[in-house]
Amino acid sequence: QINHLLIIEELNRANVSAVFGEVFQLLDRKNEHDIEIDGGNLGESKYPVNMTKDITTYVYDGKRESITIPRNMYIWATLNSTDDGVSPMDSAFKRRWSFEHIPIDNIGAVTSVSEWKIPLEISWLNGIKWNDFRERINEKLTARKGQFREDQLLAPRFFTKLELSDVSLFKNKLLDYLHQQLLRHDPSVLFKSKYDTASYSKLMKDFNRKNVFKINFNDEEE
Repeated sequence: QINHLLIIEELNRANVSAVFGEVFQLLDRKNEHDIEIDGGNLGESKYPVNMTKDITTYVYDGKRESITIPRNMYIWATLNSTDDGVSPMDSAFKRRWSFEHIPIDNIGAVTSVSEWKIPLEISWLNGIKWNDFRERINEKLTARKGQFREDQLLAPRFFTKLELSDVSLFKNKLLDYLHQQLLRHDPSVLFKSKYDTASYSKLMKDFNRKNVFKINFNDEEE
């Protein structure tokens, strides 16, 4: 048998219970105990779903009245479970999946950007590597126990390589996220006191030539 894989990106970007509809039932797969009682194949749908003749004709050439997910059909999905702007998944849907947490600093992602550097036009950073820069930022955020979730930290691929090579793209995206979004209620977590909420224009102006953070990036006295 040839294995088949369906990959669903951002699973919870829609109302999954509504999108899956009756197919929701097919996600229950047979285990060893089910086979002992009812027979069948390990891994196939435990509960078939009756469909219209049009659908069964398309899937099975009209030879069956119901459909199942076969044992060689795998469904993988990605989701950000702490994203505030997506549809919540009910517990009945979630328990039909196995979950694997992928940390923000997984080895593959970190290694893929290991040689990326901050634009040289930002003189005070002296071309520091992107991984070193974001790790300092993340350390400052995680020091605030319980205040910031992992998905709010700067991930290795927060920027594309193009964005990281262009000082304007880099500066605008970074400061908008950190100052205007993440820390809009308390910029003092990362930024020096002069760059409060009302001083965003000054922050943008100063960023290229001086350290605006409460962080020492180059192991020098500030």
